[in-house]
Amino acid sequence: MDLLSLVDVSQTILSVNVESGKYNLLRFNITSAKVVYNREEYPAVVRTGNLTVPIIGGIEVKDHEPSATIIDIYPTVFNIGGKLEPEFVISAVARAYPVPEGESDEIHHVGFKMSLGNKEWWRRLRERFASEIEITSASLSSNSLAINVKNTGNVSLKLKLVIISQLTTMPKIGNTTRETPLFSEAAVFWVGEDGSLEPIMLVQNRTKTENKAQTVFSGRGYNLTVGQQIKLMYNGEIVFGFGLPMGGTPFKPTNVISGSRYLITVIGDGALARTLVVAS
Repeated sequence: MDLLSLVDVSQTILSVNVESGKYNLLRFNITSAKVVYNREEYPAVVRTGNLTVPIIGGIEVKDHEPSATIIDIYPTVFNIGGKLEPEFVISAVARAYPVPEGESDEIHHVGFKMSLGNKEWWRRLRERFASEIEITSASLSSNSLAINVKNTGNVSLKLKLVIISQLTTMPKIGNTTRETPLFSEAAVFWVGEDGSLEPIMLVQNRTKTENKAQTVFSGRGYNLTVGQQIKLMYNGEIVFGFGLPMGGTPFKPTNVISGSRYLITVIGDGALARTLVVAS
């Protein structure tokens, strides 16, 4: 399935007979993925190959009456390589929602597509269970980082990664873009279960992308409840140079420069927030 073609569109991927009763979970596998980048296709490592998805409110299956559930997937694509030699990793979270009875007689036909953009029930569901985070303030120096992050959505989520990127041009900030920055030459941190920040340094070599992805995404993350705000803090030397090649490279790890601009990105399950800071 081409996920970009399924924004606010549902596509029926399976129709089966199951026993009558109430169901509250779905489990499925994402077996493989590809990413088109600069008009070229690259394989991607899937970090969340097996997903167990809650059906919000559950769904009741009755004898001789059709029922349908929509699985809403929130994938995030990361480039843990470089611009010229990208290495893509996909991490996804998902939720499932029952489809109102009588919505469409054709929804049970495999391949059927239904536009959701004009469905009031779908709009209400997305608003009610939206995952959103906001960076309310941030500061950066050569040996300290402080970020206040608030859960402004309607569901709890895990904060996973913090990325500090050096800037040469002014990026777009806000809802107009959802791109994550390159990990290459950035400073990358795990978010711990207790809200602590731990730097990750990864030198590019012949290690397989799968093993690099395991290193980057092995952190459990901090559970941020609805309306909660946390101050993520790190004290220590901050070094840029994540993913620099071994040997023969003109690039060298660098430190934070006072007066320079940096882009701070906080990544959670199905949510992302960014802000610009001037280092002190």
